[in-house]
Amino acid sequence: MLHLGRTGNGYFYAMEFVEGETLENLIKRSGRLEVKLALEIATQVAAGLAAVHEQHLIHRDIKPTNIMVRLKEEGGVTAKIIDLGLAKTLDERVSEAGISLPGAFVEHQSLRVRSNSRELVWTSAQTCTRLA
Repeated sequence: MLHLGRTGNGYFYAMEFVEGETLENLIKRSGRLEVKLALEIATQVAAGLAAVHEQHLIHRDIKPTNIMVRLKEEGGVTAKIIDLGLAKTLDERVSEAGISLPGAFVEHQSLRVRSNSRELVWTSAQTCTRLA
């Protein structure tokens, strides 16, 4: 995320423009992916989710339409997680909305998660089954 803010009673975030297509579109266009490509995408998505989790957030909407992929000419791939609109904090101490430093985001108390990350594991596994 490049910027997080609040306007009136709502929140907004700005993200970088990501070239490529959604994983959903790639699967529809290409059919089942080669195992090497599927593993690379899954590895990058897992790393992205780990980075989100390190910020005490849970994405809550992992699916092929929320993963952007760009196939590189030399054969590699870049995968990025998008749409953090349903993300929730895992930090029970959070009670007020605010933004302090770039990359630091604290959500309003009513948006807190009171459960663990089992939901994230399930949706990630469901997404991976669509790859190959």
